[in-house]
Amino acid sequence: MSVREIIVGSDLTVVQNILLGAMDDIHRICTENNIVYYLIGGSALGAVRQKGFIPWDIDIDIAMHRDEYERFAEAAPSALAKGFSYHNHCNTKNYYRPHATVSIDNVQAVINPGYYRNSKPENLFIDIFPLDNAPDDENLREQQAAEIRKLIKLHSRKECVLYKRNSFLQVFVKRLIQAALLPYTLERLEKKRDTIMTRYDKEETECWCSMVSHYPYTKQCMPKSVYGKPVLMEFAGREYFVPEQTADYLTRIFGKNYMQLPPEDKRVRPDDLIEKIIIAE
Repeated sequence: MSVREIIVGSDLTVVQNILLGAMDDIHRICTENNIVYYLIGGSALGAVRQKGFIPWDIDIDIAMHRDEYERFAEAAPSALAKGFSYHNHCNTKNYYRPHATVSIDNVQAVINPGYYRNSKPENLFIDIFPLDNAPDDENLREQQAAEIRKLIKLHSRKECVLYKRNSFLQVFVKRLIQAALLPYTLERLEKKRDTIMTRYDKEETECWCSMVSHYPYTKQCMPKSVYGKPVLMEFAGREYFVPEQTADYLTRIFGKNYMQLPPEDKRVRPDDLIEKIIIAE
């Protein structure tokens, strides 16, 4: 097996094309099994504004209601084409993401080594977020959101991401906290988080919420009708599904001026900077 490295720089086309291959396969599986999904976040915005990727985007985000999410979890492991694999905290040891992913097995990305101390190459992947019922009562919503924030904080301390800007003392303290959290396994934290997220899934509620997005709970909590019946929309020369009330969805997430490009210094987060990709052939 040979290994090829590609310096990415500002041209993200090679990364985006690799992600499209995986997304095409996810779309195929969902279509064949009548599994409902939606492009969300920046992927939905890119579909509307650019008819594809936002130029500086290096990921694809999709969401499924919890029932569909679990159906996809059952179908994907055997249905994905060769070279792709499905991962969540139930089937992958030491899995630290709060949602499922479809990984591109032979392609790893090196993320901004000038920003992180302990980063290592990771497979490119597509994020799959669950949509869960949110309670109708505002106090119950705030309680649920607070519990999830607490779990996210614990998870972050256990993961112990180190940055170049961290002093020796900060690194020492982070490692100390990580050691203190040894009794809290990732599996235990994720089961607890799933319990909190699915608390109202057996009830009839007005809203769905993507609870483990980097957008706030309050912004992600929206009437089910906003997602509604998924609509096919052009994306990089093919068609993927987006929420039915796409304009309402994007306004809730990005504000009423979502068609305007943000300032250059607001476009790319440090964890979205890929230095290079490593392809095993």
